[in-house]
Amino acid sequence: MRKFFLAAFAVVLGTTASAQYMKNYNEAFKHLGYGIEVSTMGIGVDLSYPLVTDYLELNVGYNFIPKFTVKKDFDFNTGTIDNYIRQVNSAAAQARQAGYANDIYYEYFNGINVNAKFKPNMGNVKILLKYYPMSYNNFHITAGMMIGSKKLIDLEGKADDATWAKYRTLYYNLPADAARVGVTVSDDDLILAYQYKDDKYKIDPSQSEGRLKGSVEVNSVKPYLGLGWGRSIPKTAVSFQFEFGVWYHGKPKLVIDESTPRYNGNNIDADVTKDVDDIMDKVEKIPVYPQISFRLTGHLF
Repeated sequence: MRKFFLAAFAVVLGTTASAQYMKNYNEAFKHLGYGIEVSTMGIGVDLSYPLVTDYLELNVGYNFIPKFTVKKDFDFNTGTIDNYIRQVNSAAAQARQAGYANDIYYEYFNGINVNAKFKPNMGNVKILLKYYPMSYNNFHITAGMMIGSKKLIDLEGKADDATWAKYRTLYYNLPADAARVGVTVSDDDLILAYQYKDDKYKIDPSQSEGRLKGSVEVNSVKPYLGLGWGRSIPKTAVSFQFEFGVWYHGKPKLVIDESTPRYNGNNIDADVTKDVDDIMDKVEKIPVYPQISFRLTGHLF
């Protein structure tokens, strides 16, 4: 008899649970909500619909940060180049006393300024699941991912036009003028080069402009976990939702554009190299990106 009641109780419990599930299932997919978001990931728009009524919502959308530029100046220390100029000018001064090399004189650089521009490149498709532990409560746990470009920040550096024109004139003329007055100067002695990690790069003197390009890159797929308050599909026409969490994008890395030539010599500008290393050492220690968002939500039907 005891087994009979236990079996009957199990059937009733199972039937009740099944009925509740079917009720939830039948109500799922019957609603569609929208959201307009302002967050640390920029501006976003999305659509939401319930997978299991009042408990689980699927949120799909797109976030982007409007284009803006941050500028920072880097200085190529031209001490090595200025030293060769000093040698050639000195030898040329002696040569002028002997009646020749009257046309040889070069101005010192005392550094070449490169204006660097940093442009965020953040546009991502988001796929999120929002779980509401209590159907009557607005508290939720969110998990999912963003999928977008690997490039987090686009980088571009450009030398001052007048200084770059002066540098190109020196690069193509100083070795020959130096030879006229008995000083040895090679092309490699006049290269503007810097190093990142184990790779060396140079600003190509054959370019009409002194430019270099690169990017800070992260993972293209970024898992997300967050906590929030408010429903993506509100019970009223319009509501608000707040959420905070973190995106894991992996260790950022600096990638120099393929158009920037490699360099195999030893004439490295330590000042620029140190500046780049200092910045990237700080950036590489941040494998996550914080998310704080405010969303205006509503339901379409």
